[in-house]
Amino acid sequence: MKLTLTALATLFAWSSLASAAIIGSFTPITSEASTTPPAGYVSQSLTVNATTDWLASNLIVNLSQGSIYQDALISGYGPPSSVLVGVLPSTRWDTYVTGSLGLDGGAPASAGGAVDLGGNPASTFSTSHIDLNWFTTSTNDIGTFSLGRFTLSNNAQGTFSLRLDSLGQTAPFLLTGEIKNGYFSAVPEVSTSVLCGIVGLMIAGGTGIRRFIAKKA
Repeated sequence: MKLTLTALATLFAWSSLASAAIIGSFTPITSEASTTPPAGYVSQSLTVNATTDWLASNLIVNLSQGSIYQDALISGYGPPSSVLVGVLPSTRWDTYVTGSLGLDGGAPASAGGAVDLGGNPASTFSTSHIDLNWFTTSTNDIGTFSLGRFTLSNNAQGTFSLRLDSLGQTAPFLLTGEIKNGYFSAVPEVSTSVLCGIVGLMIAGGTGIRRFIAKKA
């Protein structure tokens, strides 16, 4: 019965995410266009699927160990140009954020830090800390696309928080977790209503077990 209740709780939690207007995850990338991340680093893409227009994203990354790769030839938080990547393929592994058009879309606009996640008004995008809000004024950011690349040293440890907003959603998509050996290990946030439903199922399940035991006794 314990396993059944756990499975039900997981099902309800993930069904709430499936009904969201936008969801996201960090997808490891081991190679691309016959290149690999710099030695000692691992990389991942922030991949999202939006059923309504993506509006903005907030991200906070705090490292207690290791570093975030920032290519020496690129400054700021935007992506390298496709021309630069063509000439210097290694620059594709720079850490950056972007809009739904990826490299071709260039750097998205920023409203500063990730204040909706408890960040600062001013943005930070360094080798040890990211605190950034970025957004788009386009009205057709729908479908599956990448919103950034994050290349970290393979000894990087820390925490992160992500928020995704899209048009007409009832609540933002939230993802928090730990950074382990350079990879984002995420735990989706579950809404209060879903948690209440899970608790109710657990209570009902416990009551049913007690009645079954009483009958057998």
